[in-house]
Amino acid sequence: MTTIPATIVDDFLENPNQIEEWALSLEYNPDPEGNWPGKRSKNLKELNFPFFNYLKEKVISLFYDTQPLHSDCDMFFQLIENYTDTGWIHQDFGNFASILYLSNPKENCGTTLYKLKKFFPFVNKEEYNFRLKRLEHHQKGFINKTDSNLKKTYEKNNFKKILEVPSKFNRLFCFSSEHFHSANNFSSLNSPLRLTLFMNFYNISHIRPFPIIRSKQTLMI
Repeated sequence: MTTIPATIVDDFLENPNQIEEWALSLEYNPDPEGNWPGKRSKNLKELNFPFFNYLKEKVISLFYDTQPLHSDCDMFFQLIENYTDTGWIHQDFGNFASILYLSNPKENCGTTLYKLKKFFPFVNKEEYNFRLKRLEHHQKGFINKTDSNLKKTYEKNNFKKILEVPSKFNRLFCFSSEHFHSANNFSSLNSPLRLTLFMNFYNISHIRPFPIIRSKQTLMI
C-alpha cells in the first residue's frame, strides 16, 4: 500500500554539522548475518530519546497536521566505508521510510526507487541465490566482477527505475515502504564514507488516512 508521496526536503536539520559530529563519535556494529551493509548505531530511542522524539515528530509533521494517536519508529545512524559497487534492490517493512544524508561524497550515494516490471514469485532458486550474494557482499564489502554482472542482469530483467535521488548533505528523502529501493553507491575511493540517518515508521494510527489514500478519496461538497 502506498502511504506517502516520495518527498525530498533539503536543509532539514538546523544543526546538521553537530549531528554529524555526534554520529561519528558513536559506537557502530555490523549485522552478523549481513542483512544490511556497513555498521549501525544503537537505536536513537535508547541513545537520546528527546532528539529521537523531536526528529520523529518533525518527519511525521510533513504528512499530518497533528501527531498520530500511536506510531513506532526505528532510528539508526548507518556508516558504510570502503564498500564497492551499488546497493541491492530491496523493500523495507512498515508504513514509510526516511533517509537523512549526513555526508557529501563526490559520487552519487543517494537512493533510487524501483517498481517490478512484472509480478514473479520471490520464493525461487534465482531469488534465493540473489539473497545469498547480497548477504555476502554486505559482510565482505566487496563483490567480484562475475557476481556484479549477475546482479545487474537480475535487476535489469525484473525492475524498472522510477525515481533517482542524489545524495546531498542534510537532505531528507521519505518514501512509502512498499517501494523497492537501493543505494546508488555505497561509497567511492575519493570519499569512502557514507553516513546516513535511517528512520523506519510503522504501526501508525491516525484519525485521518495516509496522505496518498486521502488524495484518492472523493470529496463531497
